[in-house]
Amino acid sequence: MIIVDGCSTDGTPEIARSLLPSSRILFEKRRGKGVALMSGFEAATGDIIVMLDADGSMDPEEIILFVAALMSGADFVKGSRFIQGAERWT
Repeated sequence: MIIVDGCSTDGTPEIARSLLPSSRILFEKRRGKGVALMSGFEAATGDIIVMLDADGSMDPEEIILFVAALMSGADFVKGSRFIQGAERWT
């Protein structure tokens, strides 16, 4: 797991390391979500990349559905909290 931390003050790196000691923490000094995404994608080495915000806008239990779609031949899978029936997960 790669965590991109943009100078947070909520203890994100420490919490991540306590839950998964093998987490790789990237400390990003540049501002913006796009910069954080690029940093994480550049550091990723796997065949499948799952991007998840820490704000609770995605249910992590749905990851298996996205990976299943990729394994079935999709090139790209994206969820949205704005589609009908979607909810914010917290």
